[in-house]
Amino acid sequence: MKSFRILIEVVLLITMYSSFSQVYKPVVKSDTSVWYFAHLEMPGIYLDTLYAGQETVKGTEIWYKGQYFNHEEQLVGTARSSENYDKLWFRPSDDSVEYLIYDISLEKGDEFQIYRLPSPTIVDTVYQAYGRRIVEFDIETGWNESYKFIEGVGPNVTFVRWWRGPGINSPVIVCSFERDTKVFESPNPAFLDCSINYTNINPYDDDDVEIFPNPFKDNLTIRLNNFDLGKNLVISIHNITGQTLYSNKSDTGVNIHHLKTSFEPGVYILSLTSLNRQYTYKIIKQ
Repeated sequence: MKSFRILIEVVLLITMYSSFSQVYKPVVKSDTSVWYFAHLEMPGIYLDTLYAGQETVKGTEIWYKGQYFNHEEQLVGTARSSENYDKLWFRPSDDSVEYLIYDISLEKGDEFQIYRLPSPTIVDTVYQAYGRRIVEFDIETGWNESYKFIEGVGPNVTFVRWWRGPGINSPVIVCSFERDTKVFESPNPAFLDCSINYTNINPYDDDDVEIFPNPFKDNLTIRLNNFDLGKNLVISIHNITGQTLYSNKSDTGVNIHHLKTSFEPGVYILSLTSLNRQYTYKIIKQ
C-alpha cells in the first residue's frame, strides 16, 4: 500500500512538472520589443511600426508610429502575458474589453476564437520554423499568408487588428526586433530585408483581375472579371520607391480600362482599390 502511494505521488509530481516545464519565448518585453508591419490602404502599401513601452498595472503599453496622426506616437493598448508566455491578452486603448489574441500552446484540431469572426476557427497545423513554434489557421490575412501565431513574435496580424483607431486594413508582421537585434523576419516574398519587396508583390491571389500585356510598351489593359469591382474603382501606379505616378477614380462600373503611359522603362506597382479590398501587381514597362 505504501509503495502504491509513493507511485501515485511520483506520477503526480511528474504530471505537475510536465505541465509547468514548457516555457515559451515571450512576445512582449517592455521598452524592448519592436514590430514592423505592412498594411494595405486606399493610397497604397505602407510599412509602419509598433513598439512596447513601459509596464503598467494593466500590462505593457503598445505604441504605434506610422502614416496616421502625422507620424506622432499613439497608444494602441496594453498587452499581458501568462506566466509561461503561452498566452497573450490585449486591451485596445479605445475598448474596455481585454481579448485573448494568442495561444502558442494550441495543437492541431484545437479551436480558437479569432476576433471579428463569427465562430471559433480550427488550428490547421502546428510546426517548428525559424527556431520557433508556429500555430497556423486555414484562413488568409490578405497577403497570400495564413493567419498564424509565431512564438515570441505574436499573431502575424499584429495588435492593430484589435485597435479600431484609424481603421488599418490587412496588417501583417514583416519583422520583429528586440531593441536593435532582429529576431524574426517574415519569409513572405512580398517583403525583403524588413521592407516591402515591390518587385515581387501580389497580396491577393485572385482571378477577379486580368492585366495584359505584361510586360508592356505603352498601353496596358485592365479587365475586371468581377463586375462589382468596377464600381468606385481607384487605379494607381507607383514607382518602386512608392511615389504615385498615376491615379484615377472611376465610378461608372466600366470593367475594361485601357491605360496609356509615358513612363520610362522599368518596374512599377499597379494598385486597384474597390469593395474595401486592394489588389497590387508588379508591372514592367519595356
